Amino acid sequence: MYKCVSLWLETVCTQLKLQLSEIVPHWISYLLGDRKEIMVTMDWTDFDHDNQSTIALNLVTTHGRATPLLWKTVDKSKLKNNRNNYEDEILSQLRDCVPDFVKVTILADRGFCDIKLLSFLSEMKFDYIIRIRGNILVEDE
Repeated sequence: MYKCVSLWLETVCTQLKLQLSEIVPHWISYLLGDRKEIMVTMDWTDFDHDNQSTIALNLVTTHGRATPLLWKTVDKSKLKNNRNNYEDEILSQLRDCVPDFVKVTILADRGFCDIKLLSFLSEMKFDYIIRIRGNILVEDE
């Protein structure tokens, strides 16, 4: 679904001579409305047949469907040693678009259980809920 939405949006932007980077802050502002707190899922989706992966941030809603906020599609060949950079980039973009008074909680799978990412999320002033395996011990300093 993300790939279809992404391609459609890129086509519309090209035809109207719009830059996606100019639209995204308005899109996010519209979706957030007057919310003071949001939960955002973060996930990678692989498209094996065309050798691409998409990192997506989706707004969790009360109507049973998540709404895409931000996404970035990359060739799988560029993922090696760059995955964290793509994650940091999209999270930074989210931080730039969400007002400071909105509490953001990132919800992610165990594939995102990485000390550097957790530190980065704290830097961005995002709360987080990351699923972890049962054999991992978490301690508070």
